[in-house]
Amino acid sequence: SYFTKSEPICNLLPLYSHDNQNYLYNIITNKYHKLESYPDKRLCQAHIIDTYNSSESARYHCYYRDRCAENIYMNTSNDLITWSFPEKTNLYNNNSGICMLYLGNNKYIGIANTRLRLFRTPMTIFISTDGIQWKNVYDIERSITTDGGIGLDYKELSYPYMVLDRNTENLIITYTHERSRIRFTVIAHDKWEAWFSDINNAYYCNNVSRLIKEFY
Repeated sequence: SYFTKSEPICNLLPLYSHDNQNYLYNIITNKYHKLESYPDKRLCQAHIIDTYNSSESARYHCYYRDRCAENIYMNTSNDLITWSFPEKTNLYNNNSGICMLYLGNNKYIGIANTRLRLFRTPMTIFISTDGIQWKNVYDIERSITTDGGIGLDYKELSYPYMVLDRNTENLIITYTHERSRIRFTVIAHDKWEAWFSDINNAYYCNNVSRLIKEFY
């Protein structure tokens, strides 16, 4: 994953891993910045977002995949050099890829496998108004039975990515299916806005999206 500022120039790149540690590489200064972490945790695949117009005290949020398959972790910074110690969020992570996005006006959205199991399913969207406390709102696709078990037709759903179309304000989402194909879907602007309009009463919808397309 990579970091994109609100400005068009990107000068900081997270590294997937480096000797089981997390580093940030600054293109401008040609220096690495080590991110402190739990010695017994293997946090990796850092994903940074710029909360440029939020009410949060720290502008930059960094989220981590958990190699121990427990939770998504996060820390914050105001200068992209000095970072807080990573803290556990309320989102589960089963050692799978994550993607986070700041939509502006204190609206945060993410996509990942957020079930506490080793299977990479379902592919779930979650939202927040502070980037710290999150709520699952929608399953894009899943390979589980109605009682939560894994069926014989289990297919791995992994490595999601998401961007906001600046023209339509629709969310464009891709992820891998069975590590052999890329699937694509769109969440309309009015749909994701509705999730935030009453976030306290937003319910979790596990109806699978009908808009999925597949690239071979």
